[in-house]
Amino acid sequence: MSVLVTEAVKLTDHEKLAIAQKARALLFWLVVSQFMAGLVVSVLFGLFSGQAAALSALAGAASYWLPNSLVALRLGLSTFRPQGANPVAVLGGFLVKMLVAAVLLWVVARYGGNQVNWLAVLVGLIVTLKGYVVAMMFFGSKIR
Repeated sequence: MSVLVTEAVKLTDHEKLAIAQKARALLFWLVVSQFMAGLVVSVLFGLFSGQAAALSALAGAASYWLPNSLVALRLGLSTFRPQGANPVAVLGGFLVKMLVAAVLLWVVARYGGNQVNWLAVLVGLIVTLKGYVVAMMFFGSKIR
């Protein structure tokens, strides 16, 4: 029976700085790619289904992008701290992000009335949610 012995990884200050810079760049491109994905979906719905569908897709995209960009900003700012992000704060941030996204979708449902195209909202939300996948496919090697 073998015993796995693990030791703490020791990073130099230069290595820590390089990791923090990569994390900030990745967070930035994540938010930008999600914004662009939501914008593209909104424009496509606008071209093929009209203004109400475009605004619905934009509302769906924004309901995820806005809280996600705030969490990404918070995580990006925590990379400047020597100890990094607090894991409890990170999990709390993700919980708040989900709650804010749900509230924003409720606002769309409550005040959108009959103008809301729910297919466009759903597609805008999902494409924005997965916008980073497209960014990683096209720009992944440049970000890393």
